[in-house]
Amino acid sequence: STPPPASRLPSMGRTSSLRYIPGAEEVAVRQPTQKTPEEEGLIVKSLRENPNIKRLAPFKEAQMRMLARVAWKEVVEAGRVLMSEGELNNATFYVVASGTLQIASSERFEVVTHQGMSYLSRPDGAAVRGAQGDAAGAKRTMRTIGRHGSFGDSSMLYGTPRWATISAAEQCELWVICQSSFKVAQKQ
Repeated sequence: STPPPASRLPSMGRTSSLRYIPGAEEVAVRQPTQKTPEEEGLIVKSLRENPNIKRLAPFKEAQMRMLARVAWKEVVEAGRVLMSEGELNNATFYVVASGTLQIASSERFEVVTHQGMSYLSRPDGAAVRGAQGDAAGAKRTMRTIGRHGSFGDSSMLYGTPRWATISAAEQCELWVICQSSFKVAQKQ
């Protein structure tokens, strides 16, 4: 059978439309970057303190260390957009080693800090259109996240489109872990 036109597909409560970006669905997995014990510790602590990861992919210490070992460092220049709201490319998780990133979303969210680590959190019901406005005149929630922050976890773990646009406010160094590494770690 022929699928219905995009205009008749249910929105699943999304406040933005999904976008297909050719080539964006493939992540260029890189070789792991050598890390100092402090850098590996930062990645492990980020995995340990992130509530989405705790709930959906509760890793043992050895699994978190394996994920830290396979992470690669990416230097991101100021102004570069790492992900866009509604984008289907959801196969990466990021830990901020240095720098500041700007986050914008048509959904309400906060940057929560716990045990010295920061992550993005949407309150219950934030994905449902409400006081944020309609798509044409939607109010945007804007925040920043910096060193010891992590993002990309909920879209990667739930297999859903990105719910925020994140760009580098200045040059940043990020640790990147791909979804396939998470899957391998879960099977160990």
